[in-house]
Amino acid sequence: MTDEQLLAAADDELILGHRDSEWTGLAPHVEADVALSSLAQDEMAHAAALYALLSPADPDALACGRAPGAYRHAPLVEVGGRDFAFSVTRQYLYDIFEEQRIQQFLGSDLPELKAIAERMAREERYHRMHDRAMMAALGARLQPAVDRAWPLALGLFEGTGLSEADWRAIVVPELASWGLAVPEAQPVPGRTRHGSDFDSLWEDLTGLFRTDPSRHW
Repeated sequence: MTDEQLLAAADDELILGHRDSEWTGLAPHVEADVALSSLAQDEMAHAAALYALLSPADPDALACGRAPGAYRHAPLVEVGGRDFAFSVTRQYLYDIFEEQRIQQFLGSDLPELKAIAERMAREERYHRMHDRAMMAALGARLQPAVDRAWPLALGLFEGTGLSEADWRAIVVPELASWGLAVPEAQPVPGRTRHGSDFDSLWEDLTGLFRTDPSRHW
């Protein structure tokens, strides 16, 4: 497990958590509002733990003190906009991927990382239960979101050493059971380059830190 892989994991969690938090007060119904707020809180707490592991002296600077091009999150998590179907689909595809990542962490020789992974495993179990309930409830109405999210989701695996084949073995039949087809698509890579959606997100995410980097936020 390399520091670059851990940084990518922390950045994925931070950016997805931020995107989930944007639904607070705006989700289509109260249950979804509460659920997405809870998911956001968990993802950002996971990010904080990983940043602290990577930079014990100043995790805030690692999380919020970098230039946009230094972030290593996948394209899937940075997509913005008020598309609830996309957010539901993204969360499902990401959380199945994250299950593999947690298993990777649990196999680490680093006790601190294993402890973080054990916490993540407990919390992510409930994330996946929620994801599957939402996917089943919305069913075939999610097809446009699947078409949009799928190539971005394939980019999750870049540089991680995780198995896209194992991920597909879970998500493809589950999607089919909900009346959803997997599109033919090439992965959208980009952990080292980001789109325009990240520009405004970075401004929001790091703005307070940049007002006074010497303070502990």
